[in-house]
Amino acid sequence: MSKQPTVLSIEATPEEIQSIKSGSSQEIYRTATDEWFAKLYETDPTFGIADLDKPVPYRHVELVNGNERLKVTYKNLEVEEFLNKDVDSDERFGFVIQIGGIVE
Repeated sequence: MSKQPTVLSIEATPEEIQSIKSGSSQEIYRTATDEWFAKLYETDPTFGIADLDKPVPYRHVELVNGNERLKVTYKNLEVEEFLNKDVDSDERFGFVIQIGGIVE
């Protein structure tokens, strides 16, 4: 059964929200963890793990910091290898969530 949410909610720092508001950033970075795989990809019913060929079809991203909320357009998702991290580091791989303009 496929997930069909339209908004991806992300806890964000005040700096992340400000950089998006100012237009200096169009990407959100998160470490590739089991939690993020579950949020960003459909689950393969046979194996019970994230199916990397089936990202959840979000329409918007809502960045949340306390009472502050910023809703933006969701554009794309990429998995990236961060070569500046040690080979055995938990932060070696991460998600790059590409976003568009502010919705509200």
